[in-house]
Amino acid sequence: ILDLSFLHVEYQDFVLRWFLSPFISDVQAVEVSAFGRDYRFEVEGDARNVAASYEGQPLDSTRFRAFYNLLVSAACDGAALEEAPQLSGEAELTIRYIYRNREKDDDVLALYTAPRRRLYVQVNGVCEFTMRQNFLPVVEEALQALTTGRTFKTEW
Repeated sequence: ILDLSFLHVEYQDFVLRWFLSPFISDVQAVEVSAFGRDYRFEVEGDARNVAASYEGQPLDSTRFRAFYNLLVSAACDGAALEEAPQLSGEAELTIRYIYRNREKDDDVLALYTAPRRRLYVQVNGVCEFTMRQNFLPVVEEALQALTTGRTFKTEW
């Protein structure tokens, strides 16, 4: 077996690292808790024909896919934390991916306020990284727009 450089790359060596990126076709529902509200989006279909609903009402599939891509774009652009912070209180934003395969555990991303316009990121109960805080207002705007049928930006 050749000893190639890419075999020795570690997560923190990448310039930008996504925390969770489940295939949309593997997800049964996405739950978002933030800004004083809880949202649950039901997802059906396959990768090409995704149908999503909120409170029993169908959502525009193009907008939902854009929203989903925004959620999974949560990423770290800095070094790993030297030590895990003591997180307490309620997260600013929690995203739960519930899978169609019942044997697969939910994936949960929880974001907490950190110093210097950052957020501590807890992935399935483990906090090793931070991310830029401006993810929060973009998600907040997208949530409001998605549930009312308006367009929204996805760049943060």
